[in-house]
This record gives sequence, structure tokens and C-alpha cells, in this order.
Amino acid sequence: MIMLRWFIVSALVPICASLAAAADVATGVAAGRVQGAGTGLYLNNARVSVRGTDRVVFTDESGTYRVPGLPAGSVTLQFFYTGHDPQDVTVTITAGRVAERNVELIASGAAPRKDGTVMLDTFKVATSRETNGDAIAINEQRFAPNLKTVISADAFGEVTDGNVGEFLKFLPGITAEYDAESGSSVSSVAVRGFPTSMAIVSTDGMQMANTGNPQGSSRVFQFTQVSMNNLARLEVTKSPTPSTPADSMSGSINMVSKSAFERKDAQLRWSVSLSGNQHHLSLRTQPHTPDRDVQMVRPSANFDYTLPVTRDFGLVVTGQVQNRYMWQQLALKAYNATAAGTGATFARPFLQQFQLPASPRLNSRSSAGLRADWRVTTN
Repeated sequence: MIMLRWFIVSALVPICASLAAAADVATGVAAGRVQGAGTGLYLNNARVSVRGTDRVVFTDESGTYRVPGLPAGSVTLQFFYTGHDPQDVTVTITAGRVAERNVELIASGAAPRKDGTVMLDTFKVATSRETNGDAIAINEQRFAPNLKTVISADAFGEVTDGNVGEFLKFLPGITAEYDAESGSSVSSVAVRGFPTSMAIVSTDGMQMANTGNPQGSSRVFQFTQVSMNNLARLEVTKSPTPSTPADSMSGSINMVSKSAFERKDAQLRWSVSLSGNQHHLSLRTQPHTPDRDVQMVRPSANFDYTLPVTRDFGLVVTGQVQNRYMWQQLALKAYNATAAGTGATFARPFLQQFQLPASPRLNSRSSAGLRADWRVTTN
């Protein structure tokens, strides 16, 4: 009986291998990249479905899709991305080969006329960045596996001091905690009312270590460690899934950095600005606390350069210098509920100390980044 079983298994193995090889030869692969027409951006999480079947795939961060196991012959692929007109593309599949087909999706309402001309929306140039940011955010939230808020880094324009926390405080469910020394810049954030130590912060899915806390050992992430001009979008997850860390009970914040695979052509963006305080708008130097004269109206600049060298390799270079002079005024109150002879209780504490410090302050933030994206394998 044992020898008979061994003979049957030995005979079936090559037969199954032959059938699998024949199946691979009888099918082909459709692959390519999906791009937004007119923006130069490759679209992440664009839905690609095969008409007449339940086959659905999504593009990756470089806009690349791959549909394996398609039967030889003509196959119709349906492409969908939020804010763009759906498009059907017919691809001829050859057994054992890859059919390359790149697709450009046109923004809704910008379809060309019969003579080939395109009617642009009013103020299209001024609103294109906001429109692209809204489309990216809505599409990411549409196909997210759980409740997630996604917003493009361009949605709010220039952010004060390039601070990521100043951007996050506008999102629902986020509470900002300000710097204890100045009270003018966001140092950390809380998600859904939980303590700031329970908000997990990551970059491209990798949890970031906290190295900027002046109070020593703590799990509170300080946003002085990151700069806004290095990021493409931010994702706030409020409903943990089994795949998220156990310590992200309140939620998590993921900062998606800019990638060279997001664009087809090279792009350079830069800005230069001046910032001043309403009390000190003079271009002359004025006395400052360290017994020296400083410039009250101060310059700032930032840039980012995206260079897709090839399909599989690209560079992103970013830089930022932010300077701001401000006159800070704080109101510090100290209450006491346990002092003897005062009659104070926790329900009715008395005001023991009140401070109103007012002093000048210089805020500066400098950062530089170099990112190299390399696709190791074809797929």
C-alpha cells in the first residue's frame, strides 16, 4: 500500500506541474502606470477592474498597476480615480507576455471637445493645487480599510514655521499641545482626546523615535523633529485595525514623504517670504534681550526639487529656512487646593499665583532632505 501511494503521488506531481505551466502559458499580464492628465502626477490607489469579472487591483504609490492571469485575447480594463472621468481601455493580451499600457485620466469637467480643444475651469491655475489635494484625500479615504482622514500637504498653503503640528491642528479629532516655553508653536498633538503620549507618529509606515523631548524619557513625539516641506500628505487613523500596533489605542498619524515616483517630469517649487510683527515692522535693527541688535523683519525660504531619473530611480531634494520674530505674552495661573488655613478644596481652589510675562522671541527652523527612490525589481 505504501509503495502504491508513493507511485500515485510521483505520477501526479509532474502532471500538476505540467498543468500549472500550461495555465501560465495560456494567460498573460496587463501592466502600466496611471497618471493624471495635466498635473504630471502618478495616481496612487487608482482602481483598475476587468470588465465582466470581479478582478480588481489598485495602483501603488508610483501609479503602477499589474493584473496577472488574464486570458489571451482582448480584455477591457476600467480605470477609476476620484475627481477624474472613468476610462475604459481595451488591451490585447498575449499568452506568456506582459501587455504594457499607460493611461492618463482627465479631471472631471475638463474632457476635450470633438475638435480636440479643452475648456478650462475659471481660475484653474490658482485652484489646481487645492483641487489635486482634495482629489487625493478623497480617493485615499474612499479605499482605506478603516476610518482614516487623509489630506494633502498643499491643502492649507504655507504653514507657520513649517511646523507639521500647525497643520494637524486643523484636522477633526486632533487637539494641539503648545510649547511650554513660548506657547506660540505646536509641540505635540492628541488624537480623540487621549493623552499625547498615546498618539503614534510614523513616516511612510515606520514609527518614529522621540528624540526631541526636553523633559527626558517620554513617549510624546515632538514635531520639532520634522518639517512640512518634506511631506506629500498626512494620514490620521482613528480606528485601529488588527495590523496596527497595540499602543495606538487613540489612533495614529502617518506622514507620507514626497516620492520621485509620483511625478513623470522634473519639478522645482520654491518660495521666499518676509515675516514681521505688528509691533516691530521697521526694517532697521532693534535692541533684543541678549544685548544685541537683531532684525525684526526676517526672511524665510523653502524649495523642493523632484527628479525622476528613470522609471525605477529618482531623487527628491528639499530645503527650508524659517525665521520669525514675535512678541510673546503669556498668562500663567497657579491654583492651590490643599494649602492649610485657606479653606480651599479641589472643587473650589484659590488662585495662588498669576504671572503675565512679556518678552521677545526668535523662532527659527532649518532643515534639508535628500531622498533616493529605487525600485529594486520590475514589479
